[in-house]
Amino acid sequence: MDKNDAPKIMNENTYKIINLLGFKFRLKPNKYEDHYVLNFLGIKFKFSKSKNKKLRNTFNYYKKNNIDITTFPKAEGDIRELQLANLSLLLFLDKLCKENNIAYWLDFGTLLGAVRHKGFIPWDDDIDVSMMRDDYERIIDIINNNPYNSDIYAEFNRDEEKGDCIGKYFHIKIRHKKCPNLFVDIFPYDYLGKNLNHEDKILISKMAFALKRELSKKYDYSMESQIIKSDIDEKRNKYLKFDETDNKNSDLIWGIDYLHYWNNWVYTQETIFPLQDIEFEGHIFKCANKKEDFLAEVYGNYMSYPENFTHIHNLFRSFSNKEQKVIKELLKDL
Repeated sequence: MDKNDAPKIMNENTYKIINLLGFKFRLKPNKYEDHYVLNFLGIKFKFSKSKNKKLRNTFNYYKKNNIDITTFPKAEGDIRELQLANLSLLLFLDKLCKENNIAYWLDFGTLLGAVRHKGFIPWDDDIDVSMMRDDYERIIDIINNNPYNSDIYAEFNRDEEKGDCIGKYFHIKIRHKKCPNLFVDIFPYDYLGKNLNHEDKILISKMAFALKRELSKKYDYSMESQIIKSDIDEKRNKYLKFDETDNKNSDLIWGIDYLHYWNNWVYTQETIFPLQDIEFEGHIFKCANKKEDFLAEVYGNYMSYPENFTHIHNLFRSFSNKEQKVIKELLKDL
């Protein structure tokens, strides 16, 4: 697919006009658009979006009363439709992976949601999956040349926030041309080529973090994605590869394509393989072999409430009528 076919990802124009003491002001959505920010004479005021309040209040009530987190109600309304539209993209990926003999598994927040809620975390909307590098290298072409839906495509995603690590996010996203805020994230794992003891795992993890952070600082928005990818591949193969002849028993490491902030990047192969079945939103997908061990290492006590109500991605964004129509159409396929 030509890169010009892909829509540019932009924030929705969700400014809200208010009248304050006879003056009109625009409420600007914050980064994740769960509330508006009004800057008046240098003082910032926050106004939660109405559909944020109910979910936040429910979260606070359940946590305050120590109610079993597994009983937390599913999201409703627009938020639930957004989740299910992303689920349809996951099912699309699942179909293509089965047809092309590609192994993938639910990971990170999606795995946590599957274990704890048998579906989405109620205050989250994205989907995370992972696969080994060989399959990761194939998946973009498979998706972009799929015979079923030309509106669904895959691309290397680059973070849009300017900061000290411009290129810290560089992984594959599955998107929809007519509703660009729908997506499924795909992350790569690599074989290290050997088994490491605990101390060496920590050492390699620190090296991976430092390497990716240093790489990220050199990227800018004028660089082609393929140049960045080639640079990452070169550094990964130079510094994080050992004997590749024994992948059967090798430890696995998260790809440095994405700047993870967790302490451990390395896992034994038996932590991930053989993949097991797990229920997610009424469908069966694959997950890590020792999913509880993995979640405990990444999230700690993953069956408890997080410290604060936080969300990411698109839960509270406003979608245009055209985007809402796309979402409705995707729900029909579920």
